[in-house]
Amino acid sequence: LAHHLRLPVGGAIFSSDERKATETADVLALRLGREVITDHGFREVDRPDDWDDDYRALVARYLAGELIPGWEPQASVVTRFAAAVGRATEQTHDGDTVVVSHGQAISLYLASRAALDVVSFWRALTLPDAWSLDLATGELSRLYETGLPPE
Repeated sequence: LAHHLRLPVGGAIFSSDERKATETADVLALRLGREVITDHGFREVDRPDDWDDDYRALVARYLAGELIPGWEPQASVVTRFAAAVGRATEQTHDGDTVVVSHGQAISLYLASRAALDVVSFWRALTLPDAWSLDLATGELSRLYETGLPPE
């Protein structure tokens, strides 16, 4: 991912403070010559660590709007993520704001800003993946597909 993205990055790379996100952000920042700023607002959905044999189905139900006991309410995820995006964009002076986050949280946020089916979007995410969201228009476009540079 770090070798394929060609963005006019303005300032830092913003990241969840969770390890897998910061590790990705660190590589992007190194490659793009930027610093990493972590923000707890970009963390993944707060949910129990209990294993469920049908985890993907459980996540799909959650993303579709079902309130799952012990899981962070969807509206809370969107609110905290949007606040973190606001903080990040305030600190970005030139170019795009780059955020490294997690599949469920970013899917909920993007679905609140762009026309997309949140469950289908989440299921189609690759590891890694990169998307661009125009905050003014809600236009969403994929920047990267696993193994292929963006067009």
